[in-house]
Amino acid sequence: MALDAFVAGILSAVSLVIGAALGIALRPPQRLVAAVMSFGAGAIIAALTFELVEPAFEHAGIVPLAVGFIAGALAFTAINAALDPAGGFLRKGSTAETFLRRRKREEIGTVLEGLSSVGILRALPPAEIQALAPLAEPIDVPAGAIVFERGAEGDGLYIIVAGELEVVAGDERIATLGPGEVAGEMALVTGEARSATVRAVSDSEVLRIGKADFDRLVAASPAVALAVGRLLAERLEATSGRQAEAEAEARRWRAEAAKAVEAPAVRATPLDHREAAAAHGGGAAIGIYVGQVLDGLPESLALGALMAGGATFNVPFVVALFLSNLPEAMSSSVLMRRIGYGSGRILGMWTALMVLEGVGAVVGSLAFSAASPIGLALVFAVAAGAMLAMLAQTAMPEAYEEGGWLVGIATVLGFLAAYYTKTLSE
Repeated sequence: MALDAFVAGILSAVSLVIGAALGIALRPPQRLVAAVMSFGAGAIIAALTFELVEPAFEHAGIVPLAVGFIAGALAFTAINAALDPAGGFLRKGSTAETFLRRRKREEIGTVLEGLSSVGILRALPPAEIQALAPLAEPIDVPAGAIVFERGAEGDGLYIIVAGELEVVAGDERIATLGPGEVAGEMALVTGEARSATVRAVSDSEVLRIGKADFDRLVAASPAVALAVGRLLAERLEATSGRQAEAEAEARRWRAEAAKAVEAPAVRATPLDHREAAAAHGGGAAIGIYVGQVLDGLPESLALGALMAGGATFNVPFVVALFLSNLPEAMSSSVLMRRIGYGSGRILGMWTALMVLEGVGAVVGSLAFSAASPIGLALVFAVAAGAMLAMLAQTAMPEAYEEGGWLVGIATVLGFLAAYYTKTLSE
């Protein structure tokens, strides 16, 4: 039984090595990869339905099936989220894109928080602010360093991301600024020299928007002249009621601006992928590999569980796993080459994973050999929920992003191919 399970696991996962080799050697068009990936996803959905979900329902009923299904999906989602910050997001194009887009949205959110404090910018239509947000330049300011000096020309505005800045005039401290607050906007708006010196109290991080970018973008708004007057008036009116009104307006503007940020503003570039990999150093390889193990663990355990107790070799499930693993490795290998991994290292990782999937099938067959029909049904349900969550979070988004309408057709064909394979085995 153990040997049969190991062989089944290897056969289902050998396509990982084949796909990796094809991805490295051929660099196939993303549209082709997307079509193959969606075909494999359709095959997996069919296998889940007929090989795992249907038997689970027959033996345990809808309630245990639903509980196991949801538990598997939640477990995969939680572990996947925990792996992402450690570099696991780099294992696939879709997971990398999702993680980097989320990080870019967070970065833009930080910029918007600072921009919402500047009255002149709240005159800009929120839909236009995405053109300004990417121009914010991150700058590290060590403790004691001067951001700008009194009397200097207004060269830009500064949004505090982290740390603390102080505003001084002569020997007098006028104000202390923290994260989310802005320095230097008045000189930018009025064209006058800086009225105070700003320096870092502690190691700080700021975002700088230069005067040229500021002038070019806000000049397009007909409301700028009125906004300048309003900003100056706000500085003269320091009543608490006016401050509360300004804060409420800033919150409203920030929310609208965040909604208006479109996909191109947060789309990850190849440089983003390389920088993310470099930022994680050697830990990126570990994160990628653990993420790949997470993707393959439910399917290998489920395959072993199907063979528990000496059950026959499950051809439809093995074929479905083979078809889904091929494009997964192909796509991931292209991404791993893009971020600087060598061919030998990539093939070695996928080969080791193939062996691990064989071992996982053995573990599943032995661990569940004495399980009751209801217990086995729960195992099937948990594995199916985890696998379906994996498809929804990693495979299908990437396939649709690259393949468009072709994905729907290929998914249907994959489902039909897997179902037909099942009919042949009966």
